[in-house]
Amino acid sequence: MLGAVAALAALALVGVVIAVTFANRIDGQSMSPTLGDGDRILLEPFFDPADLRRFDIVAARPSPGSPAVVKRVIGLPGDAVKIEVRADGGASVMVRPAGAAGWSVVDAPVWTENWHDARQCCAADGKSGNGEAVVPAGHVFVLGDNPSQSDDSRKYGWIPISEVIGRMAWRLYPLDRLGSLDPGADMRLVREP
Repeated sequence: MLGAVAALAALALVGVVIAVTFANRIDGQSMSPTLGDGDRILLEPFFDPADLRRFDIVAARPSPGSPAVVKRVIGLPGDAVKIEVRADGGASVMVRPAGAAGWSVVDAPVWTENWHDARQCCAADGKSGNGEAVVPAGHVFVLGDNPSQSDDSRKYGWIPISEVIGRMAWRLYPLDRLGSLDPGADMRLVREP
């Protein structure tokens, strides 16, 4: 009996070591407060990029061969996106889902205190600009949860779906925040009147 318990404990320890070794380390504050500098996140196993959903948190390369970044998917292929800076210094991120007639505002409480820059969007390539643009087939539009400190689609443009490495699924560290990530739990699209 004692041998079985020791074997299970050893197996659990090996599993933890493997998980921490293969976990993605978050560097910087671009996804704060959702993900913090030094957090260790596991990607969803058996992820299929064709199954991307709005508000997923993903690891992706802005272009082939570039380092991966961790961002939130806001615009899917065929969606129109635009960002308008408000008089209070915040911004309204707006999406017209593919095939929809009207615009919706992204209701993201996390952005309320974290948006302190004046970059509007979008130019035809998805980068900062003054207008609206349609996400091309095979691409997504991404933003960080701390937009004032985030290099995201406003800098890189559209992100190729083929360069999405995976969807963030589970936080391993810090231990006091251990658990699964429900990336869209605090975000939604609100239809404009």
